Parts: sequence; C-alpha cells; structure tokens
Amino acid sequence: MNQILQFMLQNKYILIIALIAFIIQFEGLAYLIQNKKSDFSYSGHSYEWYDGDTNKIILAISAFVLGTATIVVCLLYLYIQIQQ
Repeated sequence: MNQILQFMLQNKYILIIALIAFIIQFEGLAYLIQNKKSDFSYSGHSYEWYDGDTNKIILAISAFVLGTATIVVCLLYLYIQIQQ
C-alpha cells in the first residue's frame, strides 16, 4: 500500500491531467448523447442525426477525442514508469 501511495505522489500531475481529461471527455459525450436524434424511414432503415449548433457538435466531438487521447497518453506514461 505504501508503494502505491508513493507512486501516486510521484505522478500526481499526471493523475490530475487524466482526471481533467476524463471530465472533458464526459462533457463532450454527454452533449452528443443529449442531441442525438433518430427516425426511421418507410423502407425500414433508421436515420440518425445530431440536432444543435454545428460548431458545438464539432467541439463536443473534439473534446471527446482529445480527452480520450490524453487519457491514453497518461496511461501509457504511467505504464512506462511502472516498467522502469
């Protein structure tokens, strides 16, 4: 347990960055889920679209992608630290 706490204290900035990235990712995903609309046609195919401002949709997608990428980079960094 002591080793885990020491590791967390040594990498506290990485963990803070990962937490902030998770919050950004969650907010982007929540916006996308709230504005997703769907309908079906008479041929049986479903049609899905996002209702809302185009700039906000692009910002939400970017937030989700960048949040995910930041979390992956932080986890990769921590994995490399553990291996050394």
